[in-house]
Amino acid sequence: CDESRGAQPLRAARISEAAKKELNTHFEENFQKWTSQQLPRRNADKELDEIIERHGLNRSQASRQLLNYKQSDPRLAALTLRGDFDQVKKGIESRVGGIDDFVDLVMNEFEENEFCVMKTVHEVPGEGKAPLEMYKACANAVKVELKKLVVAFIDAIAQCSARTENAASRMVTRLTEMRASIREQHKNEFLKCTTITTETKKHYGDHYNGAALFFCYLENATYKMLTQALANH
Repeated sequence: CDESRGAQPLRAARISEAAKKELNTHFEENFQKWTSQQLPRRNADKELDEIIERHGLNRSQASRQLLNYKQSDPRLAALTLRGDFDQVKKGIESRVGGIDDFVDLVMNEFEENEFCVMKTVHEVPGEGKAPLEMYKACANAVKVELKKLVVAFIDAIAQCSARTENAASRMVTRLTEMRASIREQHKNEFLKCTTITTETKKHYGDHYNGAALFFCYLENATYKMLTQALANH
């Protein structure tokens, strides 16, 4: 896993109603002008950058609001699952706001996951690090592994969708089968990351596989957010 950058703060203050309103107004006026359905990168839309800065947001919060905006409009929420693999995959990536931004969303939301806020459940004496503190300490390494997991899920959804030609029941059955395989493969990769295993051992100790528990919660949260993002509204 990549440890090239130090741990950075994950969460900004909760987004205000005023920020949501201003972002939605901007999306309404500019969304159709963008070259993709994803949130523009920094400096690509100066007015958007100013809104984000004015309200003290991070870009993942703006991405989340863009996702909410698209889901509120049936014309934007509809995801066509017909076509070949590449077409379907591109549609899925657009639907979730882009892979990088979606990964940031999962990372931010996970701070409030049961795993990070649990006080005594599963807790084994180590060096006394709280789960949230432990998570932040290895956040960049987790992000690398999480992106691989998200890409694998999106590929699986695209394969199922393209093969079954939008036959929902068959798609769900096939995706469930593929999820189990993906989960096992990426759990093994997750457990090989020295940064992650080192930090989890500080909390759970050598006699308890805290990294496996960590991955279990993270994978479940990721899959839930991804399927919710793709749900029809």
